[in-house]
This record gives sequence, C-alpha cells and structure tokens, in this order.
Amino acid sequence: MKLSIAFVASLAVPAAAEAPLTGNVLVWADAPLYPDANGSGPSVRVGTLDLGRDKDVGYVVPMHVVSTRGDLVEIEPTADVECAWWRVVKPDGLDNLRLYVKRTDLAPVLSKPFKASHKDGSSIALQVGVPVLGGKVAFNRGVVPVAIPGSSLGVAYAQHKIGAVEKPETKKFLLDEATEVKLGGATFPLGPLVAATAKRRGDRMLVSIAARCMTAVISAPKGRVHAGVSINQMVSGTAAPIRPTLASGAQRYYLPAGTKMTSEKGDHVVGTLDADRDVTKPKAGARACAEFVITRDDPFVDVPHTVDASQPQRTLKLCAPAEVVKVERA
Repeated sequence: MKLSIAFVASLAVPAAAEAPLTGNVLVWADAPLYPDANGSGPSVRVGTLDLGRDKDVGYVVPMHVVSTRGDLVEIEPTADVECAWWRVVKPDGLDNLRLYVKRTDLAPVLSKPFKASHKDGSSIALQVGVPVLGGKVAFNRGVVPVAIPGSSLGVAYAQHKIGAVEKPETKKFLLDEATEVKLGGATFPLGPLVAATAKRRGDRMLVSIAARCMTAVISAPKGRVHAGVSINQMVSGTAAPIRPTLASGAQRYYLPAGTKMTSEKGDHVVGTLDADRDVTKPKAGARACAEFVITRDDPFVDVPHTVDASQPQRTLKLCAPAEVVKVERA
C-alpha cells in the first residue's frame, strides 16, 4: 500500500514543475475537496475507502480542470461519469460548482489507449481515462493486473465519447467466486462475475468480460464457468432531493438566485445559487450562510459499492455578503 501511494505522488509532484494541467483528471473518492486554495482549510469528501487506494483501485470521480495554483488544482464536475463509476453531482440549489484538490490526490490515469493480446487467447483493451494504480485496473468487482508502459500513464486526459457497456441479450455465463484466471502470464483471482460470452479452449474457457471503457478475454478453468445465468442488472434510480420548506413568519430573509457563494472567510466563488435560498438574518458585519451537501452520483448496480464505514464530511458551508440578503415582509 505504501509503494502504491508513493507511485501516485511520483506522478503528481513532477507535474507541478511542468506545464499546468488541462483536460480531465480522476480524483480519489476519499480526497479532501477544498472551497478555497488552502490545503489546510475546511474540506468535504464524497466517500471513504475501506480497503485503501491500492485495493480500491477504481474508486475515483472524474473532474474537469479549471486552473492550477501550486500544488492545488481547481476542478469542476464533469457532465458524465466518464470511465469511472461515480461523479460529483450538482448540490441542490447550487450551480457552477468549483472546488480545489491537491495534486497528490489525483489518481494515475491512462492517457493513451492500450491493447494487449496473448498466445493463450486472452486479451485486454483499455480506453483513455481508465484509472491505473500499481499495474492494476478495476473490472467492476475484480482487480486485474496489466503491464502498461509508463509512457501511457499520466495525471490528466482528454475528454472523449464513451459508449455504454453492451449487455448480453440472451445466455450469460457465471464465473465462480475467487476463480484463478489467467491474462497472458499473470494469474490472479477473479469472480463472481457474469460474462456475455465464453468459448471452450482445451480444458479452459475464454471468458469475455466488460466494464466502462475496458474489455478483456480471460482464461479460466472449464469447471468454474457456468452457462445460462440470469441476473437483474437494471440501473437503479435515485429519488429527487427534497427541498427544505421555506421558513414562515412575518419576515423572510433570503439570498436571491444568481448570488455567488464563497466559504465563510474566503473569496473564491465555489458556486452560484440557481434558486432563492432562505437564510437566518445575519448579524451586523457578518455574512449570510447556508449549507450544501456534496454527493456522488452512483448510477450502476453492477459495480462495487463502498460501505463508507466512517461517514465522510459532505456538508459545505458557503456564504455571501450580508448586503446581498433580501427581505420579504408578509
């Protein structure tokens, strides 16, 4: 684990001395996200990694680079989950979300497409934007070792169109739990996993697996692969957030839509209100503040889900000058 984390740092630190980052980056799910360019200030996180980054290889969120400032990168959520499973969603009532993250909390990413084929019939193909750590990529619930040249890895990548993972229409194949499979010269445990196709090759089966931005054919013992499996792979929906009931009374204090919101003491604009926001009447000389919850979008049911053993801090307190506050009288 220590070696893997050192590998992340070795990629991120030299980048600080080179050209500023552009394009998209992958941010570790347990990375602190800061409202200001202050790596020791208040922060929020979208998740916790129960096993650590070296084992929870695929737990990242894609973000777009806005600017760089020393060892901090200003980022904003992407419109899509890209080659990841999650993305940061727009907080209820707040638009144009922009936060900071440390360069050392950016995951190594494939910056060039990668393909490899082997004599045993196994193969792998990865698109730009796939997280890679310590020579491993995450295929849904499994971690697959793959030898990718360092020249194909980076910290940022160019956005590109990503197709949906094809779902098999009829027969499916189940790979048993913790099956010792092969990809070229590498042997590793994989499964349980449902595959679209599997073809016999001697006393083994060539099993085709797929995830976002990646496909592979792995070699497995014939007795560990079973045909005719049917499972529910429907995409789960999420309930629309419930807006708080507006305060009642003779006077209503609120920040109008379009108000630029910063941290309590900073001046970096974290986001803009897309609707009026009720606030408590600010004291003289103080700012008017409201709380926003930063969450991740988790649209897939056929990928790993962390338990978040320790709940991360997701609430961000943002403020605006008192003179911006409007008063509505009954």
